[in-house]
Amino acid sequence: MATYLEPLLKSIAERARPYLDIFLLLALVIGVGSGVLIVELQKHVVVILGLVGLIAFIFTILSPEFGLALLIFLTYTRLSDIAVQDYGAPSVAKFFIALLAGTIFMRWALFHEPPKGWQRPSLLVGLYGLIGLGSVIYAPETSKVIEDLSNFIKDALITVVVVIMLTKTSSFRISLWTLMFVGIFLGSISVWQYLTGTFQNNYWGFAEASIQNIVGDSNDYRIAGPISDPNFYAQIMAVITFIALERTLHEKNIWLRLLALWSLGASGFSVVLTYSRGGFLALIVALIAFMYVYRPKVYHVPLIILALIAVFVVAPKNYVERIFSLQEFFSTPGSLRTEDMALRGRASANITAYEMIRSNPLFGVGLNNYENSFGQYSRLSGLAMETETAAHNLYLEVAAETGLVGLTVFMAMVIVSARTILQARKRFLAAGQADMVDLITGFGSGFFAYMFAAIFIHGAYPRYFYLLIGIALALDLVSRQAVKKKILMPSSSRSPLSNELNVAPFARGER
Repeated sequence: MATYLEPLLKSIAERARPYLDIFLLLALVIGVGSGVLIVELQKHVVVILGLVGLIAFIFTILSPEFGLALLIFLTYTRLSDIAVQDYGAPSVAKFFIALLAGTIFMRWALFHEPPKGWQRPSLLVGLYGLIGLGSVIYAPETSKVIEDLSNFIKDALITVVVVIMLTKTSSFRISLWTLMFVGIFLGSISVWQYLTGTFQNNYWGFAEASIQNIVGDSNDYRIAGPISDPNFYAQIMAVITFIALERTLHEKNIWLRLLALWSLGASGFSVVLTYSRGGFLALIVALIAFMYVYRPKVYHVPLIILALIAVFVVAPKNYVERIFSLQEFFSTPGSLRTEDMALRGRASANITAYEMIRSNPLFGVGLNNYENSFGQYSRLSGLAMETETAAHNLYLEVAAETGLVGLTVFMAMVIVSARTILQARKRFLAAGQADMVDLITGFGSGFFAYMFAAIFIHGAYPRYFYLLIGIALALDLVSRQAVKKKILMPSSSRSPLSNELNVAPFARGER
């Protein structure tokens, strides 16, 4: 683990050395002041959060990697939301995002490091925000538009802050390992919850579970992690599964490889424990894409088959039956009929979204106005369902709420991000930087799994999307700076590794 922590610790130590006396005095003042505040105010949580925030502020000024890792951890675990909802604490996320924005300007002032690479991400997310803002004019419920825009601003800031702070290959490595540790943390709790049957214990808010219909008349617990919805939990854990899978295959340090394997097992099995059919399909489709890049050897095939058998053996009861219930969707030729209420509900939601798009093709019904418009447009489709429901398809939801104009900008964010991932991979491949090629491939596979899973669920938790978009877009500057620092060498002086990649590209997945 020291291999990946060393750059972070080294950068902190180098930045802090000239200001050592100031930091020692500051530490003394903070320690004494915190003790006095706890005694006087009797608000331990507030004081401790303030103390942690101040320390995080100092460390982030010294090392952007530290702040970036903390932002990823807070976002992916929903620690701030849990603290607010379950413990009545103030919003840590709002404070920390503002803190990170402040440290960016502090580093600019103190270390002459102006922010870079923020223009294109800001343009993409800003344009999408403007389209949403424009829907205030015509949306049936403008209060819902304003509510969603408030959350959008925070999410968009995450994208921009991540792009500004993720500028080095070491930052990218730390980001992915942070995600893998989140997978270990959340996934292990979920697996333990399942093995011990302690579903009524939410483990401090990080392991929600509820009894839901599985198939037919069968009901069982579906785990949902910190999100309270199993389908979204499956979506975000699928991302970590592929990052961890890649490191399990290619990490050279045996201890780090074991940690990656732990993250892979905990994250991947958590997807199974959600009973999410969309999550399962996302895993399968992304795995096929992953295996296209890293073609398995002949001797790998029995191992893969045994691994799949093992998963189905230890999977919850009725899991296989629930997965195969997908065939009911196409059981009647020429129709989409099924007795499965969940599938019928999703089909109805998608048909209603289509009616909204057809009636409002350019600008939609207004940002965050799908649910309250559902009853009206479901009648137009002949469904006559009055109950408000979500779109259950992120792309249809975006098109229904912001029209083809909004969908175009949204897809531009996705396509530009995917293109950036592929271009960064190509640059590092040409440079002979095999480890970076592998890391990007793992992240790209996870990103693909997330966007594929979005076909089956809407955008109720967009913060994950904007975090992943930020990491993806940051790879442009990371790879370009690698070129600038002459990591990419002329063909005449390429290393043996680079030549090996050109001679036998398939070993590294290049077709």
